[in-house]
Amino acid sequence: MKKLLYLTAAFLVFTFSASSQDKFTEAMKKQLAAFDTTSKPEAFSALGNSFQRIGDVEKTQWLPYYYAALSKLMSGLIINQTDPSQSDVYADQAEEFYNKAKALTTENSELHCLGKILATLRMLGDPQNRYMQYSGIAAEHLQKARALDPTNPRPDYLEAQDLYYTPEQFGGDKKKAVEMLKTALVKFEAFKPASPIHPYWGKQQVQTMLTQVDGAGK
Repeated sequence: MKKLLYLTAAFLVFTFSASSQDKFTEAMKKQLAAFDTTSKPEAFSALGNSFQRIGDVEKTQWLPYYYAALSKLMSGLIINQTDPSQSDVYADQAEEFYNKAKALTTENSELHCLGKILATLRMLGDPQNRYMQYSGIAAEHLQKARALDPTNPRPDYLEAQDLYYTPEQFGGDKKKAVEMLKTALVKFEAFKPASPIHPYWGKQQVQTMLTQVDGAGK
């Protein structure tokens, strides 16, 4: 009888855990579908808040906070193009979520990619005075991201962006950027995310950049 009760209790715990995980995954998929089709800063910011709410409910999952940070960074990068004074506002929000994600998982390549983007947004808030500090931090994050997972295509994509859009006198190199974009695309073709909700972004952006480069005759 005791054994039967134990088995029943174990089964119920397993069923409840599986159901909770399914709900979490579905909630994340819903927000990620919106993330994939979003281009406006206010929409990215709202998504960041939605991911935060999922994270606050789950409490032990790092991915909601990862995407909350990424969403705020995307919003900040877009707004920076017209109002650099707002960069730190979004960087502050992103850094809060970034730190929460770091506290819930081991060091990994994706978190360093996020750290790189965060450093870039900080730098763009005042490039003249911040370039030396934050370009070094960004480069360090890229180095660690590659070391932790050489198959991850996102470090190549992020560095290619920097090389392409940075003037040559400050280290930019469009030819090298195109080569790195092509390398990133090959990696994207082979890359397998750990789950349907683990980071997968970047392939479409690489393809778009390569199309634009080809259209401009490089």
